Amino acid sequence: MGWRPLLEGDDAGRALAAVRAITDDLARIDPEGPGFNAGHASRAVLGAHLARTGDAEAGDGAVDALEQALDSLDRAPRPWVLDGVAGVAWTAAHLADLVDIDEETFAELDRLIGGVLAIEPWTHEWEYVLGLTGLAVYALERPGAPGDALLAQAVHHLAALAERQADTITWRSPPTLLRGDAARQQNPDGYYNVGLAHGVLGAIMLLAEATSRGVPGAAELLPGAVSWLEAQDSGSPARRFPLMIARGLAEHGAQRDGWCYGDQAAAAALVRAGQAMARPAWIEHGLSAAREVARREPTARLDAAFCHGTLGRAHMFNRLAQATGDDELAEAARHWYRRTLDQRAEGAGVGGFVFPEETSEPASILTGSTGIALGLLAAASPVEPGWDRAFLCALPLRSG
Repeated sequence: MGWRPLLEGDDAGRALAAVRAITDDLARIDPEGPGFNAGHASRAVLGAHLARTGDAEAGDGAVDALEQALDSLDRAPRPWVLDGVAGVAWTAAHLADLVDIDEETFAELDRLIGGVLAIEPWTHEWEYVLGLTGLAVYALERPGAPGDALLAQAVHHLAALAERQADTITWRSPPTLLRGDAARQQNPDGYYNVGLAHGVLGAIMLLAEATSRGVPGAAELLPGAVSWLEAQDSGSPARRFPLMIARGLAEHGAQRDGWCYGDQAAAAALVRAGQAMARPAWIEHGLSAAREVARREPTARLDAAFCHGTLGRAHMFNRLAQATGDDELAEAARHWYRRTLDQRAEGAGVGGFVFPEETSEPASILTGSTGIALGLLAAASPVEPGWDRAFLCALPLRSG
């Protein structure tokens, strides 16, 4: 089955009007460097998805934005996905249907990413935002043998860094990633991060994709990682999975559901792993957690962004629904799309959306209006939102 828009009629009209307003406002804001999150690459991704819905002018803009991203790649501050080389490289691979990029350019991008992946032993973080898991999204978008080789190297590093006990596998985060001196002092040997942005869910998602692609070693790691995750399920309808496990922190942490952390992200990881290894029980476990999120109200006020806001909730429910055919989750997605649109104040911010200054880049995909535009476009058009492959949450669509 193909992608189906969940919003129709007035809801779809409101969504597309918001997309147009965001696009108009972004045209007046200079991108922040070459990067994927808020730079030229982010504009290329948005333009490409507008082009795939029939906007030829946006397609021309996407080509120009990608050229600017590639031309300024030496300004990328680091190799990682959101603001570094990997995100620009991913964008180039993602736009290969719109832009004629020569193999010499891809060979150079492979060399840049491969040079980082060749570090042995791995000395950087293993997580998505600042390390290995995010770096490997380029390998997932790069087809054929070049991508497979890069992905195999990432899986190799995850295997070497894995912490094994009985039939479980997980990854420990260093204390330097905890907030506050007290927390770091209480956890000198590190802690377990259960998020997608910074933790084990990201590794599970990467391994599931690598397993589906037949990369050696991935299928050997994935069952143990899922067993570890399932063991963290509290069974409480109020909060199933912890955000992190560390001394001095509440066992199951604060409630947060969205792309970055929480029960929705855990649900998506279980469903994707179940798809990759044909394990219906994992899929049903994930769905049970997602349905409980759909039935409860968040404990904190949410902004509209993708990372952990109302749009992120809507998009994760949408992906889960389209992967499984679950009508309750589809209706939950519609609800959270409407909640996103209700936050729009015409003439304010970027396209009518305003964000907390301390936690947002207003023009970004992750925490700003570019991500809202991409998410609303996915809600109101029949074009699958392949941009979310960069965020490791593009669950394959249900077949039949």
